[in-house]
Amino acid sequence: MIIGMYLSLPFVASTLSHYKPKTIEQATIVFSLLAFLLPFISLLFDMEGIRNINIQFCLGFSGGIYGIYIILGWLVKKGQFKKYSSNKFRLLAIVSFLICVLFQYYAYIRGYPFLLWYEFPFILTGSLALFELCSRRKKVRGFKGVQFLSK
Repeated sequence: MIIGMYLSLPFVASTLSHYKPKTIEQATIVFSLLAFLLPFISLLFDMEGIRNINIQFCLGFSGGIYGIYIILGWLVKKGQFKKYSSNKFRLLAIVSFLICVLFQYYAYIRGYPFLLWYEFPFILTGSLALFELCSRRKKVRGFKGVQFLSK
């Protein structure tokens, strides 16, 4: 999957350059709701014992949920989220983290085999908030260490 994403990235970047960031933002919101919210609702039904309800929307042809992460990163780099305060993003990151922890705990006490993965909606919101906050920093502490690890 990652090789496919790397191979398609130049084409995606070229395509995105032909659209206004606002248009991409609106489409990303719709596709994110379809790709993250519908499976989450199915998961909640399954956890509560309501079986055989599977609501999903396949985005595999467009990179799936990973494609949404890439487009959201592009929107962050284009400054689409600068209109929101850093405090709102801090709160979003903290709330997203807490929901992930509490949901994991809830699944554990219910005995439900749940693995937290990238399609969980609060991983998306938390990572978006952290990425936006990091992009606003002028200087990153420990950059040399991160740069070393990335190599």
